[in-house]
Amino acid sequence: MSTSAITATAVLRAKEEGRKLPRNVAIDGNGDFTTDPDEVWTKGAILPFGTYKGYGIALLIDILAGVLTGSAFGKGVKSLHQLGEFMTLGQCFIAIDPDKMIGIENFKERVDKEIEMIKGSKPSKGVKEVLLPGEREFLEEERRRREGIPIDEKLWKKLEELEKESL
Repeated sequence: MSTSAITATAVLRAKEEGRKLPRNVAIDGNGDFTTDPDEVWTKGAILPFGTYKGYGIALLIDILAGVLTGSAFGKGVKSLHQLGEFMTLGQCFIAIDPDKMIGIENFKERVDKEIEMIKGSKPSKGVKEVLLPGEREFLEEERRRREGIPIDEKLWKKLEELEKESL
């Protein structure tokens, strides 16, 4: 589990497996760092990725999707795990037309150059290659289409039991 990005799913998985979370990725109800997934799940929060820059991005999103739209924001946003309650979640859509700014072909060429620069970067020690956002998931999807999707043995047995019960 990366210390720079953690998800609610990772917190739930750690909780179910009795594992601690990495340091400095979550806080408890008092705002203190915690490695206890129970504290995060019940009263705490997952910290934004990217330290202060991630915090800035999270704040901007909260202002655009919450404050600006008249929806819930900050502590007023309810957990997605409170099923059955009205969520008051806001949406914000921003449309940018590159053709109006630098022309679509120029934009595509520049994006291709950006990708070349990123992919041509020297990977960190122990890292095979520099990946773009979403590329790991894309490669994993390709691998799973070829090799299948791994399923935990306990989950597989439970699915088989449920199948028998439904017949």
